[in-house]
Amino acid sequence: ISSNYGAFMERSMFASSVAPLYRLGAAWITAGEDYTVGGSVYSLESIDVWQVKGRAFGARGTWAPRHDDGDTLHLGLSLARESYDHPGRDGANGLRIAPRPAGHLSDNSRATLVNFNRGLDTDVDKYSLEFGFARGPWYLQSEVSGANFDDGSQRGEIRSAYGLIGWFITGETTPYDSKSGRFGRVKPTRSSGAWQLAARYDTIRGKQHLNGAADFNDVSMEQVSVGVNWHLRSNLRFMLDWIESRNRDRLADVTLDRTRAVTGRFQYDF
Repeated sequence: ISSNYGAFMERSMFASSVAPLYRLGAAWITAGEDYTVGGSVYSLESIDVWQVKGRAFGARGTWAPRHDDGDTLHLGLSLARESYDHPGRDGANGLRIAPRPAGHLSDNSRATLVNFNRGLDTDVDKYSLEFGFARGPWYLQSEVSGANFDDGSQRGEIRSAYGLIGWFITGETTPYDSKSGRFGRVKPTRSSGAWQLAARYDTIRGKQHLNGAADFNDVSMEQVSVGVNWHLRSNLRFMLDWIESRNRDRLADVTLDRTRAVTGRFQYDF
């Protein structure tokens, strides 16, 4: 779903920290009555991290056996293969995954799930299973995702999942675009706007080990979010989120950090 239409200000921890953003590449997509199939190739270099080099390709397929207004069932699968050129060498940053447990305001609360910085070429395989459902004023969204890292001397893995439920008090429904395989923009049915309540549970865990050895890193994060959204117009809304999160070192069996946040947004898109 577009960030302009999502029920929360922040995407899931996996999507915001493991999925690549703003890369140069090319993509292709085709759609039938109830399915989409797409693929892409892209560079791992970006404007603000130009020292990072590499190439990647991805694919996504969706199937929506029901996609009528007010009654939608969506299933999807995304895959990606990324090949990084010697992260951590020649001025390039290490390949470090450290999600924000409570959104962009919680950088000081970030814990590292995996860190590949030995200057060895690193391959990353990623996947995500998608589920979406909308019926009347109710909306459900969930993903089960993972990433496997390998630089020839050590391996890491990330596993993540979240579940989201939303309810429009004022009776609106979340529309669906079968040509792109995404949920879309909510249109209020009354002049006073549409009100939505939402809740999400999000968890992510990272492990890392040298080949043939036990894990030297095992960190997990979990997050509970509750949100209220007021869609005054289809492109104008106010958002308020409350977030409670916790980071744990599972090897030491200790809580590294516990963060609470209240965030708000006024949003106008055009």
